[in-house]
Amino acid sequence: MTTLDLLKSAFTGTFQLKEKRPNIFQIVAPFFHEDGDMMEIFVEPTSKDRYRICDYGLTLMHLSYNVNITESKESLYSRIIKENGLDEQDGNIFIESDFGNLLPNFFHFAQALAKVSSLQYLKKKAVQNLFYDLLIEHIQQEYADIPYKLKATPIPSNKESIVDVIFEFPRHPLFLFGVKENDNQKALEIAANCFEFKTENINFQSVVVYENYDTLTNKNQKRLLRATDKQFLDFEQFKHEGRRFADNVA
Repeated sequence: MTTLDLLKSAFTGTFQLKEKRPNIFQIVAPFFHEDGDMMEIFVEPTSKDRYRICDYGLTLMHLSYNVNITESKESLYSRIIKENGLDEQDGNIFIESDFGNLLPNFFHFAQALAKVSSLQYLKKKAVQNLFYDLLIEHIQQEYADIPYKLKATPIPSNKESIVDVIFEFPRHPLFLFGVKENDNQKALEIAANCFEFKTENINFQSVVVYENYDTLTNKNQKRLLRATDKQFLDFEQFKHEGRRFADNVA
């Protein structure tokens, strides 16, 4: 029995297989990118009873035609790969499999590629999670020598007035708030919280890090300018200037 015949038996005739090059077989299946192009997925034997299902970098290449792969999206791309149990090397996404699990691993692989290639998924996840994740990750890496608390409540009796990060400096704490793109609700909450902290006579300084300051309404921009002490208009500015500002507060 040839390798092609063996693989056809593993896929139980569900999908067509084509030998593209010696020992490299394309699985022709009705799985599509968001723009309607068919996903290109391959399987190759790696050793006895071991196989690799992969895309040879074609998914990432296809994605680059439609999405500007910024640093934030690269991080999201890596997260999708990791969360779905896949590996990646030089753009080639793959999953290892034994013979008996080729078919279910293929379905899993195709579903994971759909997440990678979906512009809607990327945009939704980026807005919901990525900015805050990158902000906290940066603080954990660059401010490890400063005592800080995450999601802290300066007023013990009020669990709703939350500060994203409190840096505990000797003179007074520094309250840091992150505001993602278009999050006018968070802007209102920060302004109200800072006003409440002041009425409770809490001695603090405050800083706001925006994902994109220009996406907030003009009224909320003005509210935060009045309510807080320092503004970083985007994450890149905070990465370059935030530590110097924090050291001056200390």
